[in-house]
Amino acid sequence: MTYAELVQKIRDYTEVSSNVLTSTIIDGFIEDAEFRIFRDVDSDNNRRYATSSLVAGQRYIDIPDNALVIRSAQITDIDPATSPSTDRGLMEYRDTNFMAEYNPNDSQGTPKYWSYWDQNTIVFAPVPDQAYTIQLNYILKDWIIEYKYYNISKYIFSQWTFICKPSRGIQFSKGSS
Repeated sequence: MTYAELVQKIRDYTEVSSNVLTSTIIDGFIEDAEFRIFRDVDSDNNRRYATSSLVAGQRYIDIPDNALVIRSAQITDIDPATSPSTDRGLMEYRDTNFMAEYNPNDSQGTPKYWSYWDQNTIVFAPVPDQAYTIQLNYILKDWIIEYKYYNISKYIFSQWTFICKPSRGIQFSKGSS
């Protein structure tokens, strides 16, 4: 199936013409479906890790620019006095409503929970009481940017398997027919 055939199938299914269901709108549907697939599939080649420093008294930290979905967060030095630190603490993901109820007065301590605050920021509870090193484990979105940069069709062809290797760029390999 080609991209044009997919677009036509969508228009036929919805019984809406191209005057209403424009290519721009369909491209948005396809892109959303791709994001959903790559979020749910969670393949090893799309996993990345980033470290950052939490600052005492600051409950927010920016998400890496190339992160599609944060999978987990962990403090890598619960006891900074030990060097090198072998203490790791996996934080639990919680909804922001839980965070507000758990820590209404912005009490400080070793963070136990994290949540998305907005599209670019995550929040911690309790608020860090000292500087900690944090590791964010996430799903990469950079390959999607490369994919658009190279003007590859927005449709993942059923006849092809998409493979992205950051060291070699984008490759395609013939899938099973």
